[in-house]
Amino acid sequence: MRERRPSAAWVALGAIVVAVACCSSLSPRPQRLTLGIVDVPATGLVHVAKHSGFFQQAGLNVRFVSFTQEADALDALLDGRVDLATTFATPFAARALAGDTPRVLTTIHQSSRNTRIVVPKGRGIVGPEDLRGRRVGVPRGTNAEFFLDTLAARAGLDAPGDLREVDVRPQDAAAALRRREVDAVAVWYPWALCGHPPLESMECTELFADGYTEYSILVTRDEVIAARRDGLERFLRALSRAEALVVKWPDAAIPALRAELPDHGGAHLVEAWHRVTPQLGLDNLLLAVLDRESDWIEQRMNVPVRPVDFRALLYPDLLLEIEPTAVTLLGY
Repeated sequence: MRERRPSAAWVALGAIVVAVACCSSLSPRPQRLTLGIVDVPATGLVHVAKHSGFFQQAGLNVRFVSFTQEADALDALLDGRVDLATTFATPFAARALAGDTPRVLTTIHQSSRNTRIVVPKGRGIVGPEDLRGRRVGVPRGTNAEFFLDTLAARAGLDAPGDLREVDVRPQDAAAALRRREVDAVAVWYPWALCGHPPLESMECTELFADGYTEYSILVTRDEVIAARRDGLERFLRALSRAEALVVKWPDAAIPALRAELPDHGGAHLVEAWHRVTPQLGLDNLLLAVLDRESDWIEQRMNVPVRPVDFRALLYPDLLLEIEPTAVTLLGY
């Protein structure tokens, strides 16, 4: 009997199957990174990247650890409990002044209307000047405290006793207002939305500070950069894809936010998202804000602090590879 030989086409197909099988068996496992994050729409780019599968597609397995305040996420980074953290400019500046050296990879958002003063109507406060002598709740050591002092200074309320600041955790702000322990609060979303939890049934006035710019930033440590540089680059590429998506279709973020932040309700997420500008970047405005906040911290502490070169704490190399136009620092 004549031996049947496989055709050339079948031989080629078999070779392809074997090659694919070999490559699949040798494909690297997803790189693991742990992220400390405050679950708010201001850091929505991270949630969009997760919900859209961009981290997974970048070959990453990202574990999320949630915190109520950005300072806690930053502490977890510096303690080595997480590889990356989202935080705001104020706690970052404070830790840098204390001698710590977290490294900024990029901004995540900027806004001038996310943090604000919330005042229930009927308490005789319609403008910043009406806060004189009033008790204002504010989470100490946060961007809200810097915001409050910026607003007070511009309203001429910078003399001792002009404001009676009360340390209030953001999650306790609504209860403090209801119990009239404070007359107003300086706070950010989700604790600053009247008519929605946790301030449902309250009709409020909002006050903003001219000249105040808020940043959230993505930070890491030098040893993580040294050991996991490729993973950090993949993380930023996933964020860049999320940014491109929401720049083209801003409301594409809403399903992601609703899915990733289920405790924040629904409809008011749209308003909260529209109050911020999602933005990757490293620029001179960020440096100016950090310098202003460090001056403010030094004045609040009333003691000399070690000067900090915030520019040296930025790490633009990865962002330059991914979005070179997002780095607008002088000298780069």
